[in-house]
Amino acid sequence: MGGYGASTTAGIALGPLVGGFLAIIDWRLVFLLLSLFSGVLGFIYLFYFKSPKGEGELKNVLGKIKDVFTKKSFLMLCAIGFLVFFGNIAAMTFLADALKFSVTEDRIGILLSTFGFLGIVTAPVAGYLTDFIGRKKTLLIGLSITFCAFLIFLPVNSYASFFIPIAIMGIGSTTAFTSLNTMIVECTPKSRGAASSIYNSFRFLGYGLSPVATLPVYLVSGLNGIVLLLICIALMNILISTRVRRSSQNKSLSV
Repeated sequence: MGGYGASTTAGIALGPLVGGFLAIIDWRLVFLLLSLFSGVLGFIYLFYFKSPKGEGELKNVLGKIKDVFTKKSFLMLCAIGFLVFFGNIAAMTFLADALKFSVTEDRIGILLSTFGFLGIVTAPVAGYLTDFIGRKKTLLIGLSITFCAFLIFLPVNSYASFFIPIAIMGIGSTTAFTSLNTMIVECTPKSRGAASSIYNSFRFLGYGLSPVATLPVYLVSGLNGIVLLLICIALMNILISTRVRRSSQNKSLSV
């Protein structure tokens, strides 16, 4: 999970960085690049990976989905994943907007890519901590670091100073997600596919809803209003995570 987290955060790091420089020429080039990547990755998967065999009947799939949704622990982990994504996207979206009149697109891209670059370094360490001190403790550490990052956002007001909370946010989020990803596939071992897909749906629901849901706060209170909201969300995440506990066999999750 640490290695997987490092690879995904590498994408988070390079996306804003490359996109910021391409935007200087034409922002549409970003979508052209994404189209090329999608085509190449599709061919790679087609020729180098064997298609996994399915379960067969639709009722088996629906049964696994139903089984997953009966787990309170699973729903709590999905809520945490949703809120972490919600907070991260709100922070980066409106930070970029607040800086757009004083900073060029490439410099904004460099700033936002710090989140991912710190995540690349953090992910293997978080994977080790997940096994060494436990899933829940690692999750709490990650969420606490994210909370500290949002607190640091409040007093800073210059381009250079924003690198500090963005970097800390990358460390905290990657640490949290490494343990979350592990806990998700362990809480329902017989329905891991359904659990991971539904969990990711919740995460990207937070991604999609965040800019729209938090826009009124930004329009009324600016970036500081967004940060105060994210501090409350981070505290809520920490509270939810304290309700998740490991069983004595360390095989499943219970509430």
